[in-house]
Amino acid sequence: MELLKRVIAVAIILTTGCGVEFSTRYDRIEGNRVRPLAFVYDNHGLAEGAPGDSVWCTAYFAGEPVTSIDFSIATSLIMNQFGRDTFADTVSLDRYMVPGTRREFFGGETDSIRFQFVVPETIVRDQFAENATIGSLLPPGITDDVLPDSVRAIKPSAIIDVIEGLFAGELPSDFMQGLPDTAAMGGMNPQTVASLLPMLLQVLTVDMKLFATINNFYRMESIFSVRYNSRFTALIPAIPVNHNPAVGWIRCCRIKGDNLIFDPTADSALIDTIYELFPGRDTIQVDVGYRYFLVADTAPALLDSGFSLTDSTLKRDVEEISYEWFFENSDTAAAMSLDSLVTLGVDLNGLSVELLPSVDTRLTRFNLWLVTYDDFFGERLRPVGFEVKCIDGVFGYSDAYIKRYR
Repeated sequence: MELLKRVIAVAIILTTGCGVEFSTRYDRIEGNRVRPLAFVYDNHGLAEGAPGDSVWCTAYFAGEPVTSIDFSIATSLIMNQFGRDTFADTVSLDRYMVPGTRREFFGGETDSIRFQFVVPETIVRDQFAENATIGSLLPPGITDDVLPDSVRAIKPSAIIDVIEGLFAGELPSDFMQGLPDTAAMGGMNPQTVASLLPMLLQVLTVDMKLFATINNFYRMESIFSVRYNSRFTALIPAIPVNHNPAVGWIRCCRIKGDNLIFDPTADSALIDTIYELFPGRDTIQVDVGYRYFLVADTAPALLDSGFSLTDSTLKRDVEEISYEWFFENSDTAAAMSLDSLVTLGVDLNGLSVELLPSVDTRLTRFNLWLVTYDDFFGERLRPVGFEVKCIDGVFGYSDAYIKRYR
């Protein structure tokens, strides 16, 4: 249930006072309603921030042109007994936005707005001010093998004091030897403290929630995770951080035959032609007897990792990458039926998605959006990284294809 809740939040929920229903397909962008694509947070490449950090945020939209957008923010989220969050302090984003950084880019196929905000210095401390012990924050099933009782009994505020005290000034090169051996940390030696930091930092992660009202009608929200991890990574590489994913290229593979599913590696022998859509801009030549699949690369060697707390061990593993594809028919005319134009196959989150060319050959231009995001099961409030790519696609049709659908 927690994973489902996070995925739904990550997907950027769009609602209005009277409710919004997609008249056709979720993946088809249409000009009569705003479609939020993603909020991308960028802290020097990271999708997360620590208290006091200045973080860039870019919000992307498609469909109905964006003419106005207002933001508010909640920095104190309270989880109730049903696992839903309530907001104790929703205020205007202006309180935290860096003056002079807001930029609006409206009027294109993709509208966006970019600004920089400051993570409140006391957001983590304030969130856990009423919690008596670290143990009260742990999920069920965490044993002494993962976190000793001596640490469970410590107040979150005491650990926050230690962490913030370390970063009050420049960290020394012998930082590992300088880790505190104090009553606040259960009297443990520095190496033990360092080994427990990944779990303690995960437990002390908090969320901010950003709200937006677009065109005085549409409402949406986005979550940003705040944790201390990025302060430690230079000196303790075992501390995980999450970067935004990076798409190296987007291609359209034309294959011979009737395959309904295409694996770009296992089925490479089936490829007839590869069209470079990003960073190139090839015209996709549509002909009879072929199928067309969209494929993207996200540089697997650059995947981040995390620690799972779903059982009695602290297990490190690699994140997964998911894709969401959206499309829009560009040069449509009133006489064109949507059912005869470009569309996508049903598997919108796999290694590839089928591109079904228009059977109305008057349509030669279309738009594609690829929203790429990462996910890691079992890590509490893990930051989610995003990337958005927009592609202006072009079709060319063979005489045989035109004749078939004339």
